[in-house]
Amino acid sequence: MRKVCPTCKTEKDYSEYTKDRQQKSGVKPYCKVCSRLRNRKYYYAHKEQTFARAKRNSKKASYKLAKQAVYAVFKAVRTGKLKKDRCIDCGDKKVYAHHLYGYSIKNQLNIEWLCMTHHMKRHHG
Repeated sequence: MRKVCPTCKTEKDYSEYTKDRQQKSGVKPYCKVCSRLRNRKYYYAHKEQTFARAKRNSKKASYKLAKQAVYAVFKAVRTGKLKKDRCIDCGDKKVYAHHLYGYSIKNQLNIEWLCMTHHMKRHHG
């Protein structure tokens, strides 16, 4: 199948677009090349804000704890202590770890596997 990118106005194959399950077509509206240019343009226009946000977030204790929890899950999966399963809501194979009881050290591996859609619903209602 083919699609026209609204930025460059060229018809391209779907493989030239980034996948996006939230879109009706299953891909993002802009081709990969145009998306890269848009992202780069935004980054340079808001560079100071981006660095300030990253610096603020990296100092928060909750951010550091969350990073540790994510790494603990990654390490547990890699060593075989945890096994990735399908999404518990829809059965999708591409899953993410959702920490049920926060990121504390004792709960780092207390997770459920969710696809991106259901993971976002858990966080944002």
